[in-house]
Amino acid sequence: MDEPGPAPWWSRELARAYWIPPVLIAFALSRWRLGRPALWRDELYTWDRATQPVADILGVLHGVESVFVPYYLFMHCWIDLVGASPAALRLPSALAMAAAAGVVAALARHLFTPATGVVAGAVFASVPAISRMGQEAKPHMFAVLFAALATLLLVRALDRPHWSRWLPYAAACSLVERSVVAYEVLRLAGAAYIVYLGVQAIRHRRALSTVLDVTATRSSRHIVREGFIVGITNPKAIVFFTAVLPQFVDPDGAAVPLQMVLLGLISVAVAFVSDSAWGVLAGTARAWLSGAPHRLERLGGAGGLMMIGLGTRLAVTGRRD
Repeated sequence: MDEPGPAPWWSRELARAYWIPPVLIAFALSRWRLGRPALWRDELYTWDRATQPVADILGVLHGVESVFVPYYLFMHCWIDLVGASPAALRLPSALAMAAAAGVVAALARHLFTPATGVVAGAVFASVPAISRMGQEAKPHMFAVLFAALATLLLVRALDRPHWSRWLPYAAACSLVERSVVAYEVLRLAGAAYIVYLGVQAIRHRRALSTVLDVTATRSSRHIVREGFIVGITNPKAIVFFTAVLPQFVDPDGAAVPLQMVLLGLISVAVAFVSDSAWGVLAGTARAWLSGAPHRLERLGGAGGLMMIGLGTRLAVTGRRD
């Protein structure tokens, strides 16, 4: 049987430059007649706020406009550098729209293929509501950008969980939290992703039976050593012991280091018993599930339905404030 040849050059280039067409389309659409028409009421308000002294901008931190303070500060610096013409005031939103199209393309490429990323980014850039926000001197396009970025970082963190991936996601969420628009965009995107995961779980529920066919190829000693290293280097355990154990130390009692060691050993012993119980329970459940493949199929289907229901509920309900 002949081995498949190398991918065509255009396929390799598309895999690397999938984000460029959506970015160019988004910027072209938002850049068209950017200086016309004249600024309208909300844009004039942005100009008025951004041209005030920094102290006056910071003065609204405790009011209802506090969520817009970072944008006003950015626009204050932008006006000092570029000017306050209508095109100059709207250019940051156009750039944010182009960046958001690139992020959407990256998200679609991560979930599917580079070609899907190009199409998704182009469709996103072509939505009239998006192109309109890209032509207004308002913070909404930045909110959409941060929401799309947070969604991409979440998907990447879920694929390979690690603190270096969760930290950028937390930073993006902190930006999203400052905007009601970004919160709504991220909520709907998250709901759609949960529904997608539910549909995938139902579609591939029969593949769950193959999970139990995998036999361990490592020795028990290797597994125990690996688990010990992961546990002892886990920063969450260090933070927990540092924050909680001192509250139970009696300064008038025995030596403080001895009390800390004793409390730590008690915590480890409790965790050992608890984790061992969960391990025995998981082993029993594995044996029961492997006895009949249809049980795993039903479990996968039920889990998929639960995720679809959760995503639907998340989409139709939101925070009440």
